[in-house]
Amino acid sequence: MKNTIYLLLAFLLFSACKDPNVGPDDDQNPQNDAGYIQFESPAVGQKSSFIHYYTDGYWTDTPAPIKYTKDTIHWEITKQIDGNTFEITERLAGEYFGDNAINRQIRFITMSKDGDKIIFTTERSTSSPLLGHREKLELALGNSTEYKYKGWRIDDNNTTAPQSGYVTGYKVKDKTYDRLDFYTDFTPTHHDGFGLMFTYNSKYGMVRHYAMNPWLGDVNGFDLIRDMKKPSDSKNNLSGTDWILKEVEFKDGTIKSIEAIISTNGNANINPNFTLSFKNDQEIYGSSGCNSFGGSYKVNGSGISIENMSSTLAYCTFTDIYMSAIRESNSFSLSNEKLVLISAHSDVKRLIFEYKDENSEKHELVDTKWKLRAVHYPKGEVVPIERVLGDFGSNNSFNQFVLHFKENNTLGGFSGCNTYGGTYKVEKNYLKIVGGSITEVACKFSADYDMILNNSTTFTTDTYKLIINSSIDKYVALEFDRIR
Repeated sequence: MKNTIYLLLAFLLFSACKDPNVGPDDDQNPQNDAGYIQFESPAVGQKSSFIHYYTDGYWTDTPAPIKYTKDTIHWEITKQIDGNTFEITERLAGEYFGDNAINRQIRFITMSKDGDKIIFTTERSTSSPLLGHREKLELALGNSTEYKYKGWRIDDNNTTAPQSGYVTGYKVKDKTYDRLDFYTDFTPTHHDGFGLMFTYNSKYGMVRHYAMNPWLGDVNGFDLIRDMKKPSDSKNNLSGTDWILKEVEFKDGTIKSIEAIISTNGNANINPNFTLSFKNDQEIYGSSGCNSFGGSYKVNGSGISIENMSSTLAYCTFTDIYMSAIRESNSFSLSNEKLVLISAHSDVKRLIFEYKDENSEKHELVDTKWKLRAVHYPKGEVVPIERVLGDFGSNNSFNQFVLHFKENNTLGGFSGCNTYGGTYKVEKNYLKIVGGSITEVACKFSADYDMILNNSTTFTTDTYKLIINSSIDKYVALEFDRIR
């Protein structure tokens, strides 16, 4: 009888929860917003991230209407304990705890494999209220027809007691989930309870809910998480993958990093930006230093032919050799996170690439603000904005170039002596900016800055730096430092 009551309570909670397929904004798409957690082939150094939504007023009554803050949670595998167990260090940044928490270690997570299940167990390393005292998640590999339920309830003495059961056919707004887990031992005495609900489906991955008064169905926050798309040894698995050139093996047997190849006179500030992306099973595109290119390809077993290549024509170190080596590639190998193109080029034997994940938070531009630090030129120079401005560089009234990506695909900022606005669109690592309103005060580099942004092509970003590449012949890219 008790188990039946528990299951009924669980169903009431689940049916009351906010649809995990949308974020707090009505037009949010989890396929664009979600990060990933990598479950297969773990190794020390692998990194993951995902978007976390958190309600304002967490330690008070849940506000109505609910207002969410937005944070990015960063995971890195920092230690291998044994053959099946790894330690993950978790950090976060964003609105709730602030960007200054970005290097603050929040907790350790032990990840292990037990049969067909991945098990996460957490230990807090700070007093942060975000994560509870302990959590445990069991996630089955593959799909299941029965959904194991784990949870805690509060008894008459306000203590926790475990319970378990099975939930089948779980749906939210007609979206069926493959798996469900529920587990926590965090019970604040000044609330009626706290619960975490984990759901999983093959399209959206894992969704984690935070709930105050969980038996009443109050949803306090949620994460959207999805698996990373990983390459494998399959001959058809090039489609939809993105790669960064790391090394080049020459015909004389020497192997050099791309940074060593393009560095001139010891200049280590040049942005390599040599990439290759397989858009689908026919088209490729990428960057060759200071140019963008496109073309077509065909795969036959381990053989590959690349044709119909076109490119912008700015000059920079190694771009011509790189393009020719790709064009003359005749076979490839693919394993784990490495792609090797074997070429018939007269000087280059192999191009060695590293897998580039396009779903991570590094491409999350919304609600970020950046200050221009330097300008990249066609011959490889990276010149600080103060030097670009010359005599005006020391005047704080004229050297402030700021770019703010806002919600709803709008942007704004300051370009030396003008304010401007516009719209932007992101697709993978492509960035399209359309200029809108702008004041018309004349000052050095303001017009060029706007022109570069309005001709943007691709971009790369991490926690602290943003580089926007452009199709303008006179300039290669703008490099920004993050200020929010």
